[in-house]
Amino acid sequence: FIAEARAVQDVKVLVKQVSNMDLKALRHVVDQLKDKLNKAVVFFANQEDGHVQLICGVTKNLTEKISAGEIVSTVAN
Repeated sequence: FIAEARAVQDVKVLVKQVSNMDLKALRHVVDQLKDKLNKAVVFFANQEDGHVQLICGVTKNLTEKISAGEIVSTVAN
């Protein structure tokens, strides 16, 4: 997934759609990607059993500027 991250100014942004991933495993993937990408926003949409689960992670050095919760809320609406 790391190679698919795009630079937006000085922030790496990764947006992926996946299917049938366990939510706990997906959270783990998001955390690993945040660790490896340093300054990043990671967003996954997981389609499972007719439902979509949205998960977003923001590296600690961006949390004052970018809210993962606001991103999920915006996408969900």
